[in-house]
Order: sequence, then structure tokens, then C-alpha cells
Amino acid sequence: MKYSIIIPAYNEENAIAKAVFAVLDYFKKNSNDFEILVVDDGSIDKTAVIVDDLARNNPEARFLKNEVNFGKGYSVRRGALAATGDYILFLDADLSTPVEEFAKLERYIGDYDIIIGSRAIPGAEIIKSQPWFKSLCGRLAGFCIRLILGLNIKDTQCGFKIFNRRANEIFHLQKINRWGFDAELLFLARKKNFKIKEIPIRLINDETSSLKPLDYVKSFFYILKIRWVYFAGRYKIQPPDRLV
Repeated sequence: MKYSIIIPAYNEENAIAKAVFAVLDYFKKNSNDFEILVVDDGSIDKTAVIVDDLARNNPEARFLKNEVNFGKGYSVRRGALAATGDYILFLDADLSTPVEEFAKLERYIGDYDIIIGSRAIPGAEIIKSQPWFKSLCGRLAGFCIRLILGLNIKDTQCGFKIFNRRANEIFHLQKINRWGFDAELLFLARKKNFKIKEIPIRLINDETSSLKPLDYVKSFFYILKIRWVYFAGRYKIQPPDRLV
């Protein structure tokens, strides 16, 4: 089976090479067939230069570049629509969830359409704790997601998820380009009766994260947008090569 690993990146010049080499090393040891898609989201540092060089020297790596910054959700969607694998994994460029955690999720791919890493269920291991205000904001955001979207998933936002080819169709429906796209994908997956499994993972919190308290406030409006789009009947299949 073939795996497509998507790494969205924005101004990650200090981390992207380490991430790509870590993924290359892991999958070369554990899989006969894989590809890495790094999607640069209009970085203004040297991220694009570094990734372009990596892609030229490593045939497993592909480089996609957004001309401007559209958001992580847009970048993940672009990578998913360009992917050729039977299974798609996306992970964060800072490797806050080490790529080795893939082994924990992989064992369930024959039984579920979507397998997601979770920081909020028994067995999860948090190496570095977030500041208290980010932790509180995260819990409140999770509560709003479960309440408004009716999702019984403890952690929708962890950036470590696997989708099989059947579940990949929900990327064609995705409307949100920035924070909240994870919740939208899982909301759509539930509506389509895809089977979802949460797996506890090991997480090393990134102390340099650019996520601000205001982003959590914005997330509330993104969640409401998901409900509005769904009830207005505006989730319609887009051609694979069309991004909005």
C-alpha cells in the first residue's frame, strides 16, 4: 500500500529539513512505497528554498507552493487533493507529534476510514505542557466543537491524522482554510458515516507556537460557519483541481 505524507509549512526554515529527513528515514525503514508532499503556504523566510532543494535531491519528496498565505487548512487540502497514496497522513512541521507515532495509528487502518492522534484520551503522553491559558482556551474550544457540531471526539485539533482513499472525498467539500478545518473534516466524516478512531499519542508541545488567544476566539466563529454551511446545503463536490 502507498502512503502520502503531507507536511504544511509556513515560515519553518529552522524546522522543515529536520521534519522531512525524519519522515524519509522512518518510511524508508517501514514502507516500500510512499511520498512526501510539503506544501509551503507562502512563507516569507527560506522555507521554500530549503524544500525545493530537498525535493530535487529526494525523489520521494514533492514540493507544492502557495503563492500567498492561505492557511493551514488550505495547504492540507491542496496536499490531499494532489496525493496519490491509498492512505494520507498529515503532520505538523515542528514534529510536535513524532513521526514514529504513526505506528500506533497504522494498526487500525484496515478497520477505520479515519484515525486521529489524540492528546485528550487515556494513554496520551504530553512531554511539555502548554501555558495554562492556552490549555484553558483549548479545552473551551473543544467543548464548543462537541456542543455545536455534535462531535463525540475528544481532540479534533491534533495535527496528526490518517485518511484512507474513501475518506479523502471530504477534502473536496472542505470550506475552511484556516483554524477549524480539522473540525470541519471530522464533522463531514460523521455526516457521511465514516468510521473514526481516536488513538492516544505522544506530544511535545512547541513553545514557539504562533497560536494566540485571539485565534481561539476566531475558532468559535469558524465552528458556527460549519453549521451554517451545512444547514444552508452549501457543501458541494468541487473538481479535484479546484481550490477556493
